[in-house]
Amino acid sequence: MLLRVLQTEWAKQRRSLLPWLVIGGPLIFAGMMWVDLYLRYSYLSGRHPELTPWELLMQEGFMLWGLFYPIGITIIAALVHYREYHDHGWKHLLALPVTRSSVYTAKWLLIWLLSCVTVILLLVCLYATGRILQFPEHFPLGQYVLYGINLCIAALGVTSLQHWLSSRLSNSLYAIAIGLSGSIGALFLAQSEITRFVPYASALFAMTVHNEDQWLTIVTGLIAGPVLLLVGMAEFRQRDIS
Repeated sequence: MLLRVLQTEWAKQRRSLLPWLVIGGPLIFAGMMWVDLYLRYSYLSGRHPELTPWELLMQEGFMLWGLFYPIGITIIAALVHYREYHDHGWKHLLALPVTRSSVYTAKWLLIWLLSCVTVILLLVCLYATGRILQFPEHFPLGQYVLYGINLCIAALGVTSLQHWLSSRLSNSLYAIAIGLSGSIGALFLAQSEITRFVPYASALFAMTVHNEDQWLTIVTGLIAGPVLLLVGMAEFRQRDIS
């Protein structure tokens, strides 16, 4: 049942703006990194002589991506739910012979999988960026793959939170506004010993270059993701949806 609902959800989204967002985001980001390193490579390598070009590429991009990534998840979640609040979409969907838990889980899974696809495309685009810039060193595949895994884990908490907000708020702009505020404020959240565990800040700790705080991404994602998913599902099952 879950697989059928997931296939249905993707069928509704594959001709929308969503695939363009998933593909375009990493491409635009990689383009920005290419411009940044092309213009400032000598300056950056002088400031960080201990870093290889590949590590420099990751370090330059990690903070910017750490802010963009939760914003991207926010928009993905809003688009996945957008149709349900138009033309009585929820009513038609829940009238099908499927459980509410399957519907809620399928939408969550679609949002998270698309978020992971953006990470895979990001890694591919960053690799291409380094090759275009003709980095002489061997590509540190393990370091970049671990970075990608950390990002996918970081996405769990944001996905669960924005999924619930987008399913709860009939006006998707409200959910987007909350996600944008949390993502933009992530830098401030990350500086506190308490608020650094807020899901929006998780991606900022995902970098694998000289970073001792990777565990924050793992802990926050693996705890906040499932907990918020179960809480949101419980509320969704009891909600009166007209």
